[in-house]
Amino acid sequence: MIPPTRRRPVPAPPAKASKIRLSSFRNWKLIAAVPALFAGTACYQYRASGYDAVQPGQIVHVDLTAPGAATLAPTIGPNATALNGRVLTRAGNDVTLAVTQIDRSSGPEQFLQGDPVSFSLDNALAIHRRSFDKGRTVLAIGGVIAAIVAGQVFIDQSGLFTSKGVSSGNTK
Repeated sequence: MIPPTRRRPVPAPPAKASKIRLSSFRNWKLIAAVPALFAGTACYQYRASGYDAVQPGQIVHVDLTAPGAATLAPTIGPNATALNGRVLTRAGNDVTLAVTQIDRSSGPEQFLQGDPVSFSLDNALAIHRRSFDKGRTVLAIGGVIAAIVAGQVFIDQSGLFTSKGVSSGNTK
């Protein structure tokens, strides 16, 4: 009599577990991306402000008067019309600004790395303070999240990029 041959048991592939892990990892990345969107996506606007409201730490846009631009010409160059930057100090009517941008009436605007420039607020035609724009920020973040969700739905649709459960025809 011939002894029966024994087959080795074949372990079942862990397909479902790997799909769950992949899906969980994908969801984790999406969940981790949402706080990054809130931290990195914000919209700002410049609002007209009185001279008294300008305080250290604020980011401002200062439109210069013609005499003010002439007074600052040795420091910032000719034809300046406006300065952008962060207020470093304020003493009475004198302000020191860490200038990041100079707008000019002729020639290109100039970008700086926060060079300190001191001037009197009497040389300012108007001052605009940068402020957080909640409405635009909510719309921007909502649009980004909607695009991510729509992209995920589009990619996960059966048959677009893979053939899930569909015979490919000739399988020889």
